[in-house]
Amino acid sequence: MVWRRKNEELNPKNLVGTVTYGGRGVLVWGCMSASGLDNDPMHTALNVRLWCLYNCLQNLKTPPQSPDLNPIEHIWRELEVRVRKHDIKTKSELKTVMMEE
Repeated sequence: MVWRRKNEELNPKNLVGTVTYGGRGVLVWGCMSASGLDNDPMHTALNVRLWCLYNCLQNLKTPPQSPDLNPIEHIWRELEVRVRKHDIKTKSELKTVMMEE
């Protein structure tokens, strides 16, 4: 958690660095949620939390940047294991295999 003053969100002392992968690849998007929400800050605003309190199923609390505790990361891992069993040469083949798996 970072405590900061108003309008200091982009001050370098308030930022938490992340490790990014600089290699080539294919961007894949996916989600897993019964309520349609994740722990994105826009989903944790007071008005959203109050609405969900009365209208949503209980939201699964997952800490940020903790893939071992985030269930969808296990799904991504399973997809990766299955895709790596194929001899893929092109991005088109990768897309086809991913859609089939």
